[in-house]
Amino acid sequence: MEVTALLQQLEELETSAARSLAAEVESAVEGGACLVDDVGRARILAICEQVRSSCQRLSSTDAKAKSKLSYKLQRSAPPLGVKPRLFQTLALLGRLQPSVLRAQIS
Repeated sequence: MEVTALLQQLEELETSAARSLAAEVESAVEGGACLVDDVGRARILAICEQVRSSCQRLSSTDAKAKSKLSYKLQRSAPPLGVKPRLFQTLALLGRLQPSVLRAQIS
């Protein structure tokens, strides 16, 4: 859902930038001097801030997920010197979590 919202914000940013640029070019062509589209630029900056905060939320969520996965992988790894299949079998037979079994084997 976050990714969909981010894509919509990026599309809105692209559209706003195109409108603002068109307004500034039109004023330059018609009047010889370029009038700056302050409202358009402010809107673009607001959208950029929204996109930036969305990206930060996605990055922090992704980092948390990677950290959890790394922790789970480290906890489920067999102790040195114990074959992985034996470790899994012992864990299933003893109905112990791998970390508890690791402490008992060590």
